[in-house]
Amino acid sequence: MSRAARTLALRKRVGLAGGLLMAVALVVSLDGLTSGLRVERDVFRCLAGQEMPISANVPMYVDSPDKVYVQSAPSGVRLRVDQVMPGYMMGGRLFAGAVETEPGLAAGNHSLVLSFPPDDTGKVNTLSYTVRVYPSAAAMRATSPYFTERLAGVTAYPLAAGLAGLGLACFGLVFLLSMSLERQLAGEGIAEVFKFKRLPEGLELEFGLGRRHGLAPGAEVELLGSDMRALGPATVTEVRESASVATAGPLEGASPECFVSLGGTHC
Repeated sequence: MSRAARTLALRKRVGLAGGLLMAVALVVSLDGLTSGLRVERDVFRCLAGQEMPISANVPMYVDSPDKVYVQSAPSGVRLRVDQVMPGYMMGGRLFAGAVETEPGLAAGNHSLVLSFPPDDTGKVNTLSYTVRVYPSAAAMRATSPYFTERLAGVTAYPLAAGLAGLGLACFGLVFLLSMSLERQLAGEGIAEVFKFKRLPEGLELEFGLGRRHGLAPGAEVELLGSDMRALGPATVTEVRESASVATAGPLEGASPECFVSLGGTHC
């Protein structure tokens, strides 16, 4: 097997790998996009000793962190309010902070209820949450809304980004291999077909061998299959400096992945 044949085989494998990586990245991205449908609202999932960020709308008259109260919470669960800020495009006001849990907090569901000062009518607004503490990281991962995290221990978007990056790297390598293959094939008097058209009377091909390779209108070249097997002759009808057009009959096995040879031994 010649060097060009090895490069061609490698390019096919790398291209296939890149396509598979991009397909898996797409599936993983869909897992991330649909994970919101599996998320339980107002539930904080954690291990004992962890803290989770929290952000929620508050009444407009709540303008400072000290106006966000913990109405009820079990021992070992605390709220930290860092700031109260405008909701900007969302409107209203938001508070931001964290729900903190102490090490040793029992596994299970713990209720957290927040409240605010009464409004003008005397109504007290509240927010209710569930802090779900798991006994182990494996137990928490097993119920993750991301299927990828359940299977691989990684959430969808970082995994999708990594797979897509590897896929793009494969496609970049395919481009470099194509440039190398073109040079190697040209050294053997062979070129890939880059334009393939089926006509009623046969085939029309355009390929990367031209006047500087010794071709002229009327010259006969040989059409090779994707496996470099000879399929039959083609006649050159148009010649440019580094490309030519040729026509051939309806050869069996001809496809857009064919090659053209000036003749001689093939890889």
